[in-house]
Amino acid sequence: MSDQADGLRVLHVLHQLSVSGSGPVAVIRSLLPELVSAGVRCAVAATTPPEGEDDGVQLPGIPVHRFPTGVARKHWKGHSRALSAFLDAQLRKGSFDLVHVHEIWLYTTYTACRTAKRHSVPYIVTVHGATDGPSLGQKRLKKWAYMRCVQGRHLRSADAVQALTQAEAAHVRRIVGSTPVFVLPNGVDFAGAAKRSELRAFESRHPALKDQKTILFLGRLHRIKGLDVLVRSFARICDRHSDSVLVLAGPDDGVRARIERAVKKAGLSNRVVFTGPIYGPAKAAAFAIADIFVLPSYSEGLSISVLEALAAGVPVVISEGCCFPEVAEQSAGLVVRVDEQVLAGAMDALLSDRELREAMGEKGRVLARQYEWPRLAAQMADRYRAVVDQRKTGR
Repeated sequence: MSDQADGLRVLHVLHQLSVSGSGPVAVIRSLLPELVSAGVRCAVAATTPPEGEDDGVQLPGIPVHRFPTGVARKHWKGHSRALSAFLDAQLRKGSFDLVHVHEIWLYTTYTACRTAKRHSVPYIVTVHGATDGPSLGQKRLKKWAYMRCVQGRHLRSADAVQALTQAEAAHVRRIVGSTPVFVLPNGVDFAGAAKRSELRAFESRHPALKDQKTILFLGRLHRIKGLDVLVRSFARICDRHSDSVLVLAGPDDGVRARIERAVKKAGLSNRVVFTGPIYGPAKAAAFAIADIFVLPSYSEGLSISVLEALAAGVPVVISEGCCFPEVAEQSAGLVVRVDEQVLAGAMDALLSDRELREAMGEKGRVLARQYEWPRLAAQMADRYRAVVDQRKTGR
């Protein structure tokens, strides 16, 4: 336990704490228990997902407050009067020393920043990869206006803004001006090896994988992930690697039907497996059977899936948009442009050379050790204390 952080009370605010949630949920799930071990007293405030969706993330020993959303959520994601009332009441009476806000563009971010500022409670914002070009390109005019009129002001008023990579920090600094920006990456949990029974169960659900070389993608099925390029690249190497299968694992975020049509048109229906979302033992099994992991994303903060692949000893092929040059620098995988010919060449090179895959896998494990959650949580606890102390002393 860190003496520095002992007793510090921090409220984490995010949109939803759902099992099917994306990066910020995975961060909360792994970071907060380690922060508690470092002496930080954590709590979470989030909205409940729409009826029928899973909201099953459990954080034993950590208070989690969930609030319903209203009809206004259709126009402003995460809109919740109940959440706003909770924040106002808790921050007014000084229940927390600091508020840590996750993500931007959402009502949850707006109300958390606004309320913390109103009650003079220091706050940190983690943007989670939402400020770079491709992310801003979605609903560009709306985001430009919102950043100019609302979001930018809240970021500039923050006590600090967390970026996951140096590239993201550069984007953020152009927005926030003199507001302190610090780089602290996502981390990774080193899970144990998948059990033989879990491997058999996974292959039983997906028999096309048996005795095949497996190319694994794990993440949201979203247009920003470059899945169309990945499918076309796989088509280029299918004849050369007739014993290979492409696995697309993750929840649909708007493109699965289109990708399935592309797969069918390319005649790859028996070579491409859609697993849907996978968690726990199923995810461990997917990494255990994977020969290579591929993420040709146009934009990422710092992908937890890439870190998990490295920790599992799986060599990776990632795009420059993943902002993880250390992969190539430490020979843990290949970093390429989002180009189907270049991507196909990278996958071909790894599938053709078992010794290269094994060597990169071992180096990947070494690289991943730099991103273990306990180490990063200790750094975050120190950052919290510095922010709170600076606000108290007025430096």
